[in-house]
Amino acid sequence: MRFVLVSAGALVATVALLYCSPYEGNESAPVSEGGVDGRDAAPPSNDGAPESGADAGARCKGDKGPKAVNVGTYCIDATEVTGAQYKEFLAAKAGDTSGQPPACAGNTTFLPGANPGDTYPVEAVDWCDAYAFCAWAGKRLCGKVAGGGNVPSTMLSNAFADEWFRACSHEGTRTYPYGSTYTEGACVVADAGPPRPAGSTATCEGGYPGIFDMAGNLWEWEDSCDGDAGGADICTLRGCSYAAGGGATGECAQTFSGKRDGTDSYDVTIRCCSDLE
Repeated sequence: MRFVLVSAGALVATVALLYCSPYEGNESAPVSEGGVDGRDAAPPSNDGAPESGADAGARCKGDKGPKAVNVGTYCIDATEVTGAQYKEFLAAKAGDTSGQPPACAGNTTFLPGANPGDTYPVEAVDWCDAYAFCAWAGKRLCGKVAGGGNVPSTMLSNAFADEWFRACSHEGTRTYPYGSTYTEGACVVADAGPPRPAGSTATCEGGYPGIFDMAGNLWEWEDSCDGDAGGADICTLRGCSYAAGGGATGECAQTFSGKRDGTDSYDVTIRCCSDLE
């Protein structure tokens, strides 16, 4: 997968990143039922109750996937989507790929490229897979704060325009989800080894209480693409990755991009946003 580095809302360079993976070189890596190193547990539940936010009495829409966290005017998933949650989605869809947006007409399967365990983030999913999972869960890919998708590239680091960035940066007040100063080892960022179970890194919490891994672990798709022609469209990835390389530290403003139909990178996963009831 080719990624485009975005800085200050503009595309400034195209880079080809080499990603590390326990399955590198094996495109048909099997889905593990027992998790990496035999570790496994039930996936986080989602009862729709808010974890934080301005309106503590409001509930988050969507009853599947990770628990949603109320961040004031909308909600965002507490963790990246786990292998177990994605398997539930696959079972419910039973091979049915209908109902996708026109740009995903060529997406004929939702099967991920890898899944290292039920409690770990699902890996190697394309933008259309992520979009479909969020829709099935009663949620949506994070997009504009005011509603809708396709956040302009110039607004990706604007806390009043971009839902993902607003949640990560606590309304633009933090450089990193956990604060304004980089803390080495707080999150699973560049060259930090393989991904960890979703939400298991307690030091990587923020920008709101109850949200984990918005820096590091795996990249996350966002509803922001440069067109709607099809699989070759370039769409935004957020949150950095354990294999990003280049000393990436996981600032909330950091973005990369990949082809809408790209699944050849293992360190890409899903996090959804949702509305308040």
